[in-house]
Amino acid sequence: MKKYLLPISLGLFSITAQALLVRDFLHCIEENELTLGILYFFWFLWIIPGSLVGKLFYKYSYLFPITSLLYIPSWLWGHFLVRNSRYISDIPTYELFNIHDLFLYSAIAPAGISFFTGFLFTHCVLWWENNFIHKTSNSQPSTIVRHVYAYEALGAVLGGVITSISIFLGLSHWIPFCISVWFLITSSLLSLDYPFLKKVLPIALLPLLLLSTFLLESWENKSLWNHITKNENFKGKIITQKGEYLYGYDNSQFILLRNLKPALSFPNQEYGLHLLSTFLAQKNDAKNILLIGEPFLYTLPYLININSIKKILWIPFDFELSTKIIPLLSENSLFNNKKLVFPQAEPHSFLKNTDDRFDIILVYTSDPQTISSNQYLTDSFFTLLKTHLADKGIAGIRISGGENFLGGEIATLGASIYFTFQQVFKVNALKPGNETWLFGSLTHPISEHIPTLEQRLSVISQQISEIKPNIVRDLYPADRIIFQKNRYEEVKKFIHEDYLIATENKYLGFLYSNLLYLWKQGYSGLLDKIITIKQITLFLIISSPLCFILARGIYKRKSIQKGKEKYLSTTLETYFAIFVIGTIGMGITILLLIQFQYRYGTLSTYIGLLSSMFMLGLSISPIIFNFLYADKNNKRPFFVLLFLVSICICYTLVILFVLPPYFYTYLAIFFLWGLTLSFLLSLFLNNLDKEAETAQIAVNLEVWDHLGAGMGAFIFPIILLPILGLQYAIGYILFSLLLILLCIPLLQKIPTSQSPSWGRIYGYTLFPILVLCFISTEIYYRSTVPLPEDTFTKIAQELSDGGKLQPETTTLPDNREIRYYSVIKKDENQNEIISYIFSTASLFKVIGYGGEIDIAVKVSQEGIIENIKVIQSNETPDYLSLVENYFFSYKGKNIFQPETISVIDAVSGATTTSDAVKRAVQFAGKEFAQIIQNNNINRSETLFTYGTSTPTTYSVYIFLLFILLAIIFRFFYKDLLRTLWLISVVVILGFWLNIQYGLYSIVQLLSADKLQFHFTISTLLTIGIPVLVLINGNIYCGYLCPFGALSELISKFNWINKRITPTKKTWYTARQFKFILAFLFFLIYFFIRKNKLISIDPLLSFFTLDMSNYITIFGICVLLASLFYNRFWCRVLCPTGAFLSLIQSFRIFSFFWQRTFPAHCDLGISRTEEIDCIQCNRCYKHEKK
Repeated sequence: MKKYLLPISLGLFSITAQALLVRDFLHCIEENELTLGILYFFWFLWIIPGSLVGKLFYKYSYLFPITSLLYIPSWLWGHFLVRNSRYISDIPTYELFNIHDLFLYSAIAPAGISFFTGFLFTHCVLWWENNFIHKTSNSQPSTIVRHVYAYEALGAVLGGVITSISIFLGLSHWIPFCISVWFLITSSLLSLDYPFLKKVLPIALLPLLLLSTFLLESWENKSLWNHITKNENFKGKIITQKGEYLYGYDNSQFILLRNLKPALSFPNQEYGLHLLSTFLAQKNDAKNILLIGEPFLYTLPYLININSIKKILWIPFDFELSTKIIPLLSENSLFNNKKLVFPQAEPHSFLKNTDDRFDIILVYTSDPQTISSNQYLTDSFFTLLKTHLADKGIAGIRISGGENFLGGEIATLGASIYFTFQQVFKVNALKPGNETWLFGSLTHPISEHIPTLEQRLSVISQQISEIKPNIVRDLYPADRIIFQKNRYEEVKKFIHEDYLIATENKYLGFLYSNLLYLWKQGYSGLLDKIITIKQITLFLIISSPLCFILARGIYKRKSIQKGKEKYLSTTLETYFAIFVIGTIGMGITILLLIQFQYRYGTLSTYIGLLSSMFMLGLSISPIIFNFLYADKNNKRPFFVLLFLVSICICYTLVILFVLPPYFYTYLAIFFLWGLTLSFLLSLFLNNLDKEAETAQIAVNLEVWDHLGAGMGAFIFPIILLPILGLQYAIGYILFSLLLILLCIPLLQKIPTSQSPSWGRIYGYTLFPILVLCFISTEIYYRSTVPLPEDTFTKIAQELSDGGKLQPETTTLPDNREIRYYSVIKKDENQNEIISYIFSTASLFKVIGYGGEIDIAVKVSQEGIIENIKVIQSNETPDYLSLVENYFFSYKGKNIFQPETISVIDAVSGATTTSDAVKRAVQFAGKEFAQIIQNNNINRSETLFTYGTSTPTTYSVYIFLLFILLAIIFRFFYKDLLRTLWLISVVVILGFWLNIQYGLYSIVQLLSADKLQFHFTISTLLTIGIPVLVLINGNIYCGYLCPFGALSELISKFNWINKRITPTKKTWYTARQFKFILAFLFFLIYFFIRKNKLISIDPLLSFFTLDMSNYITIFGICVLLASLFYNRFWCRVLCPTGAFLSLIQSFRIFSFFWQRTFPAHCDLGISRTEEIDCIQCNRCYKHEKK
């Protein structure tokens, strides 16, 4: 029996400690799903190091009965830290918890209990294996793990039931803690060989723990009260299912703290009269009133004195509070007053189950910072209010507003509620301000007219003298009403309709409240990106797992070598499945709990019971699996799995979308999901028996299961539900189940000849990550980049140098309209000086290295160039920067004399770009000269007309010739021929034409929408080289790269590099570094999208020989390394080569390739499947020998 007690007690304490610490966190810090998601994320994250440390200290697992007691101080640490968090951080109770402190406490508060959860589970498995394995018929490692997991889940069932009963009975949180501590200590003692301790200590320990509980409760309550209120008049504590309340008195004032924050201060006459005047000005003849919300307590002493009112129902959102608080108040008239009724039901549930109708229904909602509070701001709840209105009855709801300003987040929250309310109540009115009230009715003439409201309120003032009718002038100022309504209309124009009307399946109130919370913390701008976030979220949750499965499938397909004895490991697929199962488990639990709360109104009472049913399914399923899998050739587990999955899916869909479920059906569906997911877990764990030992299985179960659970706890309540809605969240659950089923075929053993190289394994992991990052950031930038401004105008303003800029237009003979600017500036003698600024692209089209180039030119009336500046170009940043340094040479040249411009020398290292700039200024200047002179000069026959190609194509033809020769020469290897070829590549393609494929060309390819399809070197490099590599292999690196050719030529000084000859294994490891560099570069570039980053590539700047550029110096150093290691840059550091190697890996047209012989490769290639072969055919020479 003792082998079962310890795992059970471990689960019991774990779930009790978790429930109590989470309750503390929500009560003392911030009560919303954002807080809960962050807490759970760190909670599950800490389990990972705990599991790893547990495996590291596996030799001490025999001490498990003693080390399990470490759970107790770790929970006490977290509990007292959270309870005193505001005091420690000096955050007043009325302020929002700073998000940075929120992350801090979320990380450190659960650290102890979470760390020991992972640590103790691993030691429990090892302890079980070492002490009881000889008594078990089945000794498979996964079976041991499943047994411990099952009994720990059973303990969690007991813990959940005990905690739920304690909350239901209104007991202190110390009671379930005391019970779980007693159970844990007793189980530990029974596992030790000390008979006296076993008999005596458990009996003596229980009263001692109960006494400690009483003392701790008393001390904690008093100290917290003193910290918050700064007085010592603490009287007692009220515990309800939804919260804990401390109460006391300050003179005659009754003070109530809810969850350690001020909740009520009674009486509050000023606010009570303010609230009373707000709604009685709309309807003064009500008989039956329903008030929902705690602050209406302030109005009760006045309402009971109004003769026309017969019945007042007051339901706080924490409905148990009403009957417990009224006897404590100093206002005796409220006690046993026949007009007052306090229904003991949650408001939503009460309205669903009553047939009463009311003249006034008021709902005092705060910002819906939880999904549960969102239910009071949906169209279905407003419709429910409408059905309970009497004839000429009114409904009112309080929302957050603004006195003089409505920012985007709070305006959107208000607009969503306003238009949702307006959709239900066609007749409505608005009371503006920080506390905005919306009033609606079907037939009653609700008004915003001041005289009408004063007349109505004057009737009430006859019975309540404290009410002054003229107060409505402050409550309903006409200008503020118009401003606030107009602001809501503005929001309606730009917000997507899916994010305007709140429904039960779209938690918009919760979404906008979270955005408002983040805005208050300084994180603004998220509101404008909601649609973008939705698109990225949808893409990632669908594509990420599919990319993983696809990459693993391709990897395994390419690794098959039939007839071999070795097999590829399937642990990665197993861990991925466990991760997804953890995500599904947490996600479906959150979804069902939210729907249960929507259906039954309250969750606090039953959350432990519902969670216990889920854990019961988890505990039973491994036992069923072990029974079914006794015969390993039996296929029954797979049929049972399909049956369970089908039942869960159908049952869940029926509950959520078809039929209203009963209470017991929720219990059943929680049990079914626990059973199904645990069965799936057992199936995948069984796959690890031959690939991992018991400790490793236990560690990875804890790591991946809880990591998935943490992810589910974060993405479901914070991202999926508020942004995508219920249907998408359910769709994601079903999609994830399908993914798990797709993982089962990947468990098939794949024969292979040798162990897979680690580079391939990580490559198939990092490449999908890079693809996902690229597409996600592409979605973001395409959705959020603002509309392009008039760049020409902006550049013209910069060139105007403070002068008055005046736009001008003229029409050319070919009917093209040309826009330019005149600049008027006064000299020292106040004489006007006129200059002109024109765009070259509008007059003459010039194609540079990277496509069309546009230059702004500023000229005087005499045609003298005063300044020039680039408007737009796709030139390589380094080349363009080099040319811009020589723009001063254009100053003083005259556009009326084009020959003065033609003599400007080309810039060495950027010949094509500088030539394009010169021709743009020269020929566009000649065209503009005729415009400003307005003469009839006959244009020369030699002038280029608009759109004519430019004389830069000779470099294209030369490069095409080199490509053709490279394809031919790769089939004929001669040392002398290759040396001459490399020299010609360096001299012609490198130093003369500066044609070099690099990161810039890759970025251009990935930015396909910015490509300009002209017959230029840039287009040929961007598109042609990847296509060439795809068809012929990576012959660019082997035959066409000037930098690589120079590196190989330097390496021919073999009297140096032969001294150091690393092994191929060493080279294999070193060669992976260039792939890592490529991964990091593209990852950073995808996020920042700055072309300046491309300047780090020495391939693009080396042949300019600009010694002022440190990248050129770096390139020289790398080349010098080739004296010691052949093609050092190409093999180890070149990210461009890594990109081309990835393209080569597709091997679509590999039948065109020359055969290679890796055994003779002197560049470190050892296998034919290695992707960074540069097709140089040097190995062919050795093979012939």
